[in-house]
Amino acid sequence: MSGNWFKDHHRVLVYLPGSGGEFITALLNGQDMESSGTMTGNNRYRSYNSFPGHESLINLSKTLPESKDEWVDECRIKFETEMKLKEYLENSDLVDWKNQGNPDLGPGPIIRTIDDYTEEFAPDNTWFPTHYDYGLFREPVWKWLDYDNDYWPVHWSIMLFLKTSAYRQDGSTMTLEEKSHEFNPKNPGNTWHSEMDSYRKLYSRFPNSRISIDDKFDREFNIKTQYIDWAKRNLKSLDKYLETKNARDKFNDECYDYLNDQLPK
Repeated sequence: MSGNWFKDHHRVLVYLPGSGGEFITALLNGQDMESSGTMTGNNRYRSYNSFPGHESLINLSKTLPESKDEWVDECRIKFETEMKLKEYLENSDLVDWKNQGNPDLGPGPIIRTIDDYTEEFAPDNTWFPTHYDYGLFREPVWKWLDYDNDYWPVHWSIMLFLKTSAYRQDGSTMTLEEKSHEFNPKNPGNTWHSEMDSYRKLYSRFPNSRISIDDKFDREFNIKTQYIDWAKRNLKSLDKYLETKNARDKFNDECYDYLNDQLPK
């Protein structure tokens, strides 16, 4: 029996938090990018086709000791095969994991109930987003999102704070201003996504599966996703946030100006 669960036509996208993995997979799966179920505010998107049982995997990871060079808690988990992952989910207490993402589904639409009255769907179920591969990376199914311009870790880190909640070790909520006030205009990438080296070191073993957001010749990715336009909308959301929260100061302005002025064209 094969250890593979994902089919060869599937694509699992591994990406660093904040870099738009759900935007990318939602778009490539054909979701309505204007719907309230897809766009959830601050230019944040939700992919109806998620990674199988990601909630159960996150809960499991929090019970395990920290691993060296992890960029998300899930880096603590490894499975021998994809079928071992499926076996774990089938025996877990997460009864609706198949509604998050299911490689057993044949090609076709994904239907999600957004509220009691609305159902939305994606025409395709090819792309699955995830922050880690659980030791299962294989070609041609798995892909990893990378970059050439060191601008991007700064952009992604700020967007992560803008769109989600970040927490201190004591469990209290951190603010975007705390992150932006780390900004160093002389060395912008110095304090951002410090774990990116371990991410790159792991996935650089698969150069043929690398998707670079800076590669102008990657037609499938750059033409279909219009990634730079997504990044521009991020900056509009950040500008609105700073105005609404009356949060403009020297540090935030320096950070915003860098993100705006250095955005790759």
